[in-house]
Amino acid sequence: MDARRFAINRELRALKSLILLDPDVVFTLDSWATGCAKLALVVTTNRYVPAAQFRAALRRFLRQSEDIARAAGLTPRQHLLLLQIAGSPAGRTTVSELVEKLALTQSAVTELVQRAEQAGLVGRTGSLDDGRVVHLSLTSDGEAKLARAHDALGRERAELRRVIDGLED
Repeated sequence: MDARRFAINRELRALKSLILLDPDVVFTLDSWATGCAKLALVVTTNRYVPAAQFRAALRRFLRQSEDIARAAGLTPRQHLLLLQIAGSPAGRTTVSELVEKLALTQSAVTELVQRAEQAGLVGRTGSLDDGRVVHLSLTSDGEAKLARAHDALGRERAELRRVIDGLED
């Protein structure tokens, strides 16, 4: 019995490695008993597999981003806010630009910025060109927390990039 179980486990490990090698191929496994265990492998191509894998990887990435943001002392929305500010030209932006980038309402972004400012993550500076414009930038605490979260997500970004590269148009 142990020798047969070992042989089946070896076959399953081989199948698992085949699945990892070609994500566009779906494997289904049937086993039945006719005196001894037999394995049948049916290979089919399924055009939805890459899209499904991408959506699953994206959801895992978003969930991991939320967890890592919290571990760095940020809410998930603060993490997105700080990332968009730091990723803007010259590391500063305005509320109006953030509304577009974050796809949130003006009032939601304003409230998010106010809370981040109260938490010491974001600072405001008036524009030298237009007195009505206020530029937002990260404080040193905001930069440190964003860097911690960003660095911790390196492996997850690489995995998401791998999945994206596997997509077809």
